[in-house]
Amino acid sequence: MLGVIVVLFAEDWRAGLAIAFFALIALSTLIRLRSIAVPYWRTYRQISADFFGFLGEQLVGMEDIRANGAKSYVMQRFHKILQGWLPVYHQARFASTILFWQIK
Repeated sequence: MLGVIVVLFAEDWRAGLAIAFFALIALSTLIRLRSIAVPYWRTYRQISADFFGFLGEQLVGMEDIRANGAKSYVMQRFHKILQGWLPVYHQARFASTILFWQIK
């Protein structure tokens, strides 16, 4: 983008100035809009990582879970993680949808 702006300034300073102004406005708008969806997706990725970490631990420790009778504890924890996952996913998708419609 910088190369295009430099070439436009060399050809016609008004075209270069117009494109530079447009690029600055577009970049600042995208940076502001990005702050809408990024926190939700960050939270979603953290919950997703927690879930898959939990799942991996349970698969590796399946024999210990059965031997110690911890199946109900594991299922309660599994259910709790999944209950937190869906609302966060919906918030992230909603924020992305708002972002998508603002750009159009």
